[in-house]
Amino acid sequence: MHVDRGSSEAQNRTIWTSIDDDASMGVSVFADRDARKAPGLDLSILPAAVMGSSKKYLAFDLGAESGRAIVGTFDGDRLALQEIHRFLNTAVRRGGSIYWNLPALFDHITQAISLSSDLFRGALVSLGVDTWGIDYGLLDANGKMMGLPHQYRDPRTEGIHDGVVERLGKDFLYDQTGIQLMPINTLYQLLAEPPDLLDEACDLLFIPDLVNYLLTGVKTTERTFASTSQLYDPRKRDWAVPLLDALDLPRRILQDIGDVGDRLGPLSKRIAHDTGANAVEVVLPGTHDTASAVAAAPAGVGTWAFLSSGTWSVLGIETTRPLMDEMAKSLEIGNEIGVCGTVRPLKNISGLWPIQQCRAAWMRDTQPLSYADLTRMAEESTPFVAVIDPDDPSFVQPGHMPARIAEFCERTQQAPPSNRGETVRTIMESLAIRYRMVIDAIEGVAGQSIDTLHIVGGGGKNLLLNQFTANSVGRPVVVGPIEATAAGNILMQLLAMGEISSLSEGREIIRRSFDLAVYYPEDVDEWDDAYDRFRSMIQNARADARPG
Repeated sequence: MHVDRGSSEAQNRTIWTSIDDDASMGVSVFADRDARKAPGLDLSILPAAVMGSSKKYLAFDLGAESGRAIVGTFDGDRLALQEIHRFLNTAVRRGGSIYWNLPALFDHITQAISLSSDLFRGALVSLGVDTWGIDYGLLDANGKMMGLPHQYRDPRTEGIHDGVVERLGKDFLYDQTGIQLMPINTLYQLLAEPPDLLDEACDLLFIPDLVNYLLTGVKTTERTFASTSQLYDPRKRDWAVPLLDALDLPRRILQDIGDVGDRLGPLSKRIAHDTGANAVEVVLPGTHDTASAVAAAPAGVGTWAFLSSGTWSVLGIETTRPLMDEMAKSLEIGNEIGVCGTVRPLKNISGLWPIQQCRAAWMRDTQPLSYADLTRMAEESTPFVAVIDPDDPSFVQPGHMPARIAEFCERTQQAPPSNRGETVRTIMESLAIRYRMVIDAIEGVAGQSIDTLHIVGGGGKNLLLNQFTANSVGRPVVVGPIEATAAGNILMQLLAMGEISSLSEGREIIRRSFDLAVYYPEDVDEWDDAYDRFRSMIQNARADARPG
């Protein structure tokens, strides 16, 4: 069935009023202070370190599946974290398109600010927001949202990436922006917008920018997030104007770029009144969640790589300059900006998305399945039944992932997994093997060997995948902190407020504050054989994809 996407755009355009209006902007700001308390939170279980009189810092970590509000308490030596609110981030489907429900997210954010204000009174000093990358919203001349933000998996960008590559060439695109040329990038999303909408738009704000704007009325874009967009030049450390001009995209809608640690100021009078948080400053952490997560990597001496593990896996190293030579270009090594003047040469990998989609498909057919259930099934299953490329384009869009995996195996002349456990194990094993391939590539580009891999983020809760990763990469794997993104967010708030003086000091605090787990390689010969199978499969698939 054909759906006119333009009609859904028209329905979505003027959802919220101006930030300066007294209306609710489509976001319910609670009138009753007691109604704002997060359901199910037992205050008696909060640790004394969190409930004490020390200063409090609030981190909002918004992911593609869920959001968290986490309070950090720093006593001068250690950092204690406590989650006070968790909420789902559920996409909205309208007219064949996929959107983020930003009003619902902001409702949860104001609820958590209210709760924090009630719990900690005047001890709450600041807050910072980080989110997934790439996505944005547009504002008109009155500061109104021109519709819900599209989700990066929305099919509207189909074919646009290929057209831009044909028109401008991969070399020009990479030289301008130095990141992976992924069809989901902001660049291609902007080119999918109706021209009249871009003509009417006055401001582009990325997701964390939108939240900060709703909280403060300030419009800005933080540098780590800008670097995810494929609109930013990491060498010039500014917007890639020649690229914008080549594609007739308006520079005027982009904001001045701020830096990690910038203080945007207090909450707006209305938000402060409605939440009771009258003396809280909004600070820019690494607003891209990977930047915040890597800030909390407990790295010390030696050469190390990071793996931010979640819906996406982001694997890379930390440097002081972009790596954009011919080898980096041929491998499409992304160069995203990190905190405190760092750069992160990296690759984005599909991550736990295929497992999330498999679980969603199976839960439509049977009783609820937890991720622990799926991991147990995988652990009990036969190893190396098949290998898949987690980054194959067929796995990008939402849908029935088990069927897509079976189709991929048939296309690559493999027997598909025969049950759920084998399917999940195939995904995990293939992810771990893909990690090794990326580490090998980054070592070649950087001209240095990597001694240790640090896994940060929620994916580190999967003990089986942690062990598979150590087996595959053949190096010690250090896991933790699990809430690295919130920890890194709060470290940058501490830096902004003068409580710490450097990134290295912050990482020392992380090492003192959190328990870390170390995994060592096992069954190395079996994993080497599987790696050879994977590389052969990738090479054959690329050969088949070449024209002629």
